Amino acid sequence: MYQAATSKALRLRRKAARKARVALATALVAAGLVAPPSVAGLVAPPAHAATTTNPPIVVNWNGDWGDLDPNDGVCDASAATSVDCTLRAAIEVANARTGPDEIDFSVREAFRDPATGVATIKPDSELPAITAPVKIDGYTQQGAQENTLLKGTNAKIKIELDGTNVTALNHQSGLQLIGSSGSVIRGLVINRFQTGIVLEEGTVNNRIEGNFIGTDPTGTQALGNDYGLYLLASGNTIGGTTPASRNVISGNDDVGIYVGAGEGNRCLATSSAPTRAAPVPLATTSTGWAWPTSPRATGSVTAPRRGPTP
Repeated sequence: MYQAATSKALRLRRKAARKARVALATALVAAGLVAPPSVAGLVAPPAHAATTTNPPIVVNWNGDWGDLDPNDGVCDASAATSVDCTLRAAIEVANARTGPDEIDFSVREAFRDPATGVATIKPDSELPAITAPVKIDGYTQQGAQENTLLKGTNAKIKIELDGTNVTALNHQSGLQLIGSSGSVIRGLVINRFQTGIVLEEGTVNNRIEGNFIGTDPTGTQALGNDYGLYLLASGNTIGGTTPASRNVISGNDDVGIYVGAGEGNRCLATSSAPTRAAPVPLATTSTGWAWPTSPRATGSVTAPRRGPTP
């Protein structure tokens, strides 16, 4: 009871502090002493039409706190003076805002592995389902690099979603898209969830590209999800025709890509051979594709050789 009361009081103090900062910024602008609050990032930007892309939401902390107030349009999970935006908070804000959004990454050095530069995000519970169009782009993180090879991949991915803390719970996914048609998920390592990414019925025209799903950030070790991708939707594209769009989906414990429903999903140039040293799937992968009845996907899963270690 004491912990619950303390947590509630702390959250109320955070919200109060946030309101105080906004009020102060408003007063200073009125007095002509500072730039407008939208420039300072303290209050919500003006409303946008549905066809207008909002300013990017930038994740700068690998913590797992939710946003203080998703409806204010500003990603901030902490009442500290600095703005602390987590992936959980960013998704909450994107879901609440009108129009397409982009979630970028600039995780601060203190929250990155000093040896590899990888920022690992370990949710304590399933992240919010994505319910509005959004582009989540891990390649915006410092040190990340898209693949440039025609065969294999020399991609460097610096944002890892690690499901270690949620695997004891049932049906936990790394990312879940529900009604978020037109979304893009790219530049992420997703491992150790029950399902890496789920595309639910009704979400269409999404692209999953340039990710490592089921491996470690180097692509050399299997850290499998049970399922890499679970498709229940139609008209989605896994991979693509450019080198940068190629996924590595391997090392998963059950199925790499499971097509449970939907029509017209495409898988293009997706590698099932993630090790940099050997052109073979990682040993824990049982099968690359699976569908329970008739095929519901077009395209192919290829196993190209990876390039040399960058």
